[in-house]
Amino acid sequence: MPFDQSSELQNKMNVISLIFGRRGMGKISLLILPLTVCVGPDMQRLPSVLFILLGIICWSQVCHLVNDLADNSQDQNNKTLITLAIVFLTAGVTAISFTFRIKVLLVYTASILLGIFYSIKPLRFKVRGIWGIVSYSLSCALAYVLVPAEAFDLKPGSLVVCLFLAVFFDKSVNLLYHQIMDYPNDLREAFPTFAVQSGLPFSRRILSVASWLAFFLMSAAYFETARTLSHGMIKSSLVLFSVIVFISVYFFGVCCRKTKMISLFNELNTFYLSATLILFRVTPVFVLALLFQMNVLYIAYGFMALIILLLEIYHCGLSFFRFSIDR
Repeated sequence: MPFDQSSELQNKMNVISLIFGRRGMGKISLLILPLTVCVGPDMQRLPSVLFILLGIICWSQVCHLVNDLADNSQDQNNKTLITLAIVFLTAGVTAISFTFRIKVLLVYTASILLGIFYSIKPLRFKVRGIWGIVSYSLSCALAYVLVPAEAFDLKPGSLVVCLFLAVFFDKSVNLLYHQIMDYPNDLREAFPTFAVQSGLPFSRRILSVASWLAFFLMSAAYFETARTLSHGMIKSSLVLFSVIVFISVYFFGVCCRKTKMISLFNELNTFYLSATLILFRVTPVFVLALLFQMNVLYIAYGFMALIILLLEIYHCGLSFFRFSIDR
């Protein structure tokens, strides 16, 4: 589960691991597209962009650390982890406060609370079936989409709604997929995830429906984003590259299904997998290119955004075959 990936204690407290590890900056890659779409070329917005990046990185760390403290008996009395969680929480709230917008702070606070109560009592949504998936996905959608939209006064039009729903359902699919993969261990340990409570057959049916719904929503978000690209060459390049990625993922998925080697392609349809790759990993690069074309001074933000995307791709690549091969 995204909030459930506990590592060794020394890795949790290692600064380099916290920033560049598999639970570091790469975990917030879904933020890059909504944030870049919302910001526009106005250089006066650059400080707010950097504060939002810092705030969301801290949000991610708080959620993971609180989950470790709630789940791992070895961590619960560790003062260093508790201190780290408090430091990240304070730093995140402080960073978001520097956007000087009360609505942004309220949305960020709601996202933090949902992320925390996903793990800890009295609510502890993660053991409450479908509410665990809803709380986790809503926390992500608020942080990744509504925080930047509110920060830069982007009206809740079709683009914002499509991005919000795309992130929500993408994260729902992601969490349910991990629950299905973790089903044997969770069942053995009597850990009441939605998959354990509902059983594998029903969970797989829900996953199939959710992944198709996510595909249609991500497709809508993709076309809404492409429509905002004013530069003809950039838009054409995005469409061409998207077609190449879609065809590549589709045929790779067909091969994997024939061999039954990679469980990711056995559980999820290739249309969904292509859409999430294109929308959240490919499209941001072209939107960033448009931003540079309008104002080259956004190089600092672009550099950080590309690092985040590359880190996410790197760690996904490392874990892809490690965790996706059927046992």
